[in-house]
Amino acid sequence: MNVQKSLIDFIAIIRANIKLLYARSITLGHVKYHLLTRLKPRVNIIADSNSRIHLGKGILINSDCYISSTSGGLLVLGDMVGINRNNMIICHDNIYVGNNTIIGPNVCIYDHDHFFNVQEGVKRNKYKTAPIKIGSNCWIGAGSIILRGSTIGDNCLIAAGSIIKGHFPSGTTIIQKRETLVR
Repeated sequence: MNVQKSLIDFIAIIRANIKLLYARSITLGHVKYHLLTRLKPRVNIIADSNSRIHLGKGILINSDCYISSTSGGLLVLGDMVGINRNNMIICHDNIYVGNNTIIGPNVCIYDHDHFFNVQEGVKRNKYKTAPIKIGSNCWIGAGSIILRGSTIGDNCLIAAGSIIKGHFPSGTTIIQKRETLVR
């Protein structure tokens, strides 16, 4: 069984290096990564010409993830970050995820909102942005959403299904309880 797992990890590393070398070549070096980065199938990593993505050592990005940095953004994922299935990390400003942080499935991290006001409605391609900083050794539960301007300290736990906006000190457990009404 260990041989099979080693082979799967080896394939994920080869896949990552091919995909990231290609991404690096078409973005003129704006995607930086460590050789031991592991990507599962259907991972999209996109940086436009004035944006940057830095992937630390030993990262694992599971299937069906979309990771993007545009509009001059800087997206940094520290060493040994684990990203589960079906995540979206979209950067227009600055997103930093610390070392050893684990991100559950179906998590969305956005450092921007569309510009909106009542008189004019929503504006396509016009955004309000604010950086996001997620500390080291955090666990972000399944289905959570982290919104622009949020800071999460080291060693924090975000319960599944949470919507995060604000500043949370190190060692915080964030649980958003919801009431179910049945009539």
